[in-house]
Amino acid sequence: MFVGCGVFLSFRGEVVRGKSKTLSFLISSMFASFILLINLSCSGYSSYIGGTASTGEPVIISDLASVTVTTQILTMNGTQKELSDTPLPINLKIQITFSKPVDATLAEGLFSLKNSSTNIAGARSWNDDFTVMTIKPYGYLAYGTTYTVSIAVGTTKEATSTQELEEISAPFEQTFKTMAIHDFNGDGRSDLLASASGWKKGSDDSVNGNTGRDYLFYADNLTGNINASSASAIITGEQSDDYMALNTHWSSLDVNDDGYADIMAYSMNRAANYIFFGSTGTSVTGSLAATNANIIFSATKNLDELSIDAIG
Repeated sequence: MFVGCGVFLSFRGEVVRGKSKTLSFLISSMFASFILLINLSCSGYSSYIGGTASTGEPVIISDLASVTVTTQILTMNGTQKELSDTPLPINLKIQITFSKPVDATLAEGLFSLKNSSTNIAGARSWNDDFTVMTIKPYGYLAYGTTYTVSIAVGTTKEATSTQELEEISAPFEQTFKTMAIHDFNGDGRSDLLASASGWKKGSDDSVNGNTGRDYLFYADNLTGNINASSASAIITGEQSDDYMALNTHWSSLDVNDDGYADIMAYSMNRAANYIFFGSTGTSVTGSLAATNANIIFSATKNLDELSIDAIG
């Protein structure tokens, strides 16, 4: 039986009431079976749902346009961000919230995450009432890349019912962009780190000789001939012969997954590693001592040559 545009009802038993969009009908035969077949050619999808009902028992298929979708970004430290926020870390989770409980398998089939040319796979998990799906991409996303989160037009039945069918009638699509590589202040541009491990204060090596310094230059100040003294931030080693330097492999990773690159420096002779968190504003500007670091790793004794090999 045709009951609406592209909506067909197949049944055993007499349908005594029916209407499209919100479908509500009565079965007149004892324990009759029914199948609701949706085939919306204009939207390019099909689905069905079936079951049994006793004589006179109403069978209700809810409003097919009643499911709405919202999205958020979850950082690995638990902070919630909007997809429109910047910067966004490359290690993140995507949280999809449905306005009603949904069938997990059907809903997951409607979801996609992709960059311009590649679908991004990830692990999916759900909350207890199947209203929130969380996707953790396998591996880190790429720096400075735009990604698209999509929920396709389609149908999904309610998680707790075999007789209720919900439709996402309009496609959901939203984009977000990951942080730029080596971006310490979140302005979307790559900044520059430099190191002078043999820097000394004055000409007397016995007074802060070979203390070492690291220099941070924000991208908006990189024009013309630049002297190290004009760096946006200068980090000085703790004492003489510290040989403060940068780990060339891991000097600007986003250690705390907040979307800002962090500075990772080390003192070769002191056997200490220092991490300065990047952020918006002036937290990493001006003259800083190594002891101002957000995190300090220290070896048990000097000359242990403790250094950070890898993070991730």
